[in-house]
Amino acid sequence: MKKLLLLAGVACVLSYSQANALEYTPYVSGKLAYSRMKNDVKIRSYDTDEVYTEKFDIKDWNYGVSVAAGVELPLCNGDAIRTELEYSYRDGAGKTKKYFDEGDIASNKMSVRNQNVMLNAYYDFNTGTKFTPYVGGGIGLAHLKASSKFAGTDGADYAAGKIKESSNNFAWNLAAGVGYEVNSNITVDLGYRYVDNGDLTKTMYTGDRFKVESEAHEILLGARFSF
Repeated sequence: MKKLLLLAGVACVLSYSQANALEYTPYVSGKLAYSRMKNDVKIRSYDTDEVYTEKFDIKDWNYGVSVAAGVELPLCNGDAIRTELEYSYRDGAGKTKKYFDEGDIASNKMSVRNQNVMLNAYYDFNTGTKFTPYVGGGIGLAHLKASSKFAGTDGADYAAGKIKESSNNFAWNLAAGVGYEVNSNITVDLGYRYVDNGDLTKTMYTGDRFKVESEAHEILLGARFSF
């Protein structure tokens, strides 16, 4: 019975999609994100004969923006599928850690920011009202950029203590939310999304090594404009 229902559903989607191949609706969207960025940083340092590891747990709320262009395809049951290409930017999450050793004071300031290009797909549930819940996800590319600056007790910067590195990683996301139809061309969108940006690893000429693992939980508010 389940197989028959599944086959019927697939046939419904295929037949309706073929019959309405020219009825897809293109759209563009823009969103603001309030993002809880979580960056786990591990710095493995080799100092003479000693080996020690410093850990930063950078959790910070930051703002971000995203823009996207896509198409919406209606289904025979009243629901819809949307696919889009999205670009997003999240401002840097940072943290400063201070060290006290035999009267000396040193600090390490670490910050991480990222940009994403994602191919997303969403499933819209028709409720018969102006509210349309949705679920979805996407895959794409994340560009991570991390910087670390060390300072001594006098506040002077040391060249050997400055690190800047970037990497391009595979990224993915999962999302859920609800859209409110203002009119036939404008939909206001409120949603939640989890994003995994992969990691960045850097080994310096001194042998010191740091690794950043980046992810984000974010609340998004924006609008879609259909035409």
